[in-house]
Amino acid sequence: MIREGFEFHRGNAIASACDGRYVVVATTAWWPRHIEPESCGVPDRVVTYDVESGNIIGDLEPWRDSRAGSTLVEWQPGQVLGRFVARCDSEPEALFFLLDVVSQDVVSTHRLAGISSTRLLRMPDGDILGYHDGGIYRLDPGCWSFEPVCKLDAAPRDWCVVDGQVYAFLDTRLVRLDIS
Repeated sequence: MIREGFEFHRGNAIASACDGRYVVVATTAWWPRHIEPESCGVPDRVVTYDVESGNIIGDLEPWRDSRAGSTLVEWQPGQVLGRFVARCDSEPEALFFLLDVVSQDVVSTHRLAGISSTRLLRMPDGDILGYHDGGIYRLDPGCWSFEPVCKLDAAPRDWCVVDGQVYAFLDTRLVRLDIS
């Protein structure tokens, strides 16, 4: 069992990187029930575990003003894209970051006003899809471009890619999305 880095943070999202060499975990502040929580101002963290060495190699705060609602996906080998949500006392905002897993450097960050939900989805061609303010967008973390793809009446509860087609569960129905 690995506790280092998780004493006062619980995992929200997990991604493998570099063909399974690293496990990257997005966390949020957490306290056992017998301790009075003091989460105001405690940022979410990203903890990276090196599977080969059996050690935590990184424990960082990509965004100082973030809270739970995270998602992670390996965009390119060794490059993990993450999204946190701004704290509740601010305007709705998605907080993106691109992490170089080996160096543990946050390569770049981007803020996007509005409400994001659902995990980020990596397509077979390397594109990243996300859900934001009522629609699906295609994201390029290299230049932080967001291209609208389609509108939806509900956020996907979850989604996956099968033979290049995107299937999403929208409330009580499974749909195939046209993202062309």
